[in-house]
Amino acid sequence: MAAGRFPRADAAFEFIEYMAGPEAQELFVKANFYMPNQMRLVQSEEYRSCTENYLPAEKSALILLAENSSVGDWSYLENGEWVNVWSKLLNSDVRDGVMTLDEFFNDACIDETNALLKTYHAKKFNG
Repeated sequence: MAAGRFPRADAAFEFIEYMAGPEAQELFVKANFYMPNQMRLVQSEEYRSCTENYLPAEKSALILLAENSSVGDWSYLENGEWVNVWSKLLNSDVRDGVMTLDEFFNDACIDETNALLKTYHAKKFNG
């Protein structure tokens, strides 16, 4: 990241790294604030037994989802810029009926998206 464009990028990254790390996640479990991002904490008795903010059935559904989910396809690429090329058009003109799907798929944004995708190098998650 360019320092001029994102002057606090390092501090933001450190904050996110801490919040996603074991220490902060354990604090969230104790506060029953939300489902932790680490399976050892999700599967802990402390998390499973606390029902202050969630009904047991809701928590069971969240745990089942976490145990059976994986990272989305889009995360295999270096960044999300390829989505930005087409998503605004799809989520405005196509959604609002101003443009048909056929028109969308013939729009220059598709060629631009494909060209950008060709510049990426895939990375592997989940094993």
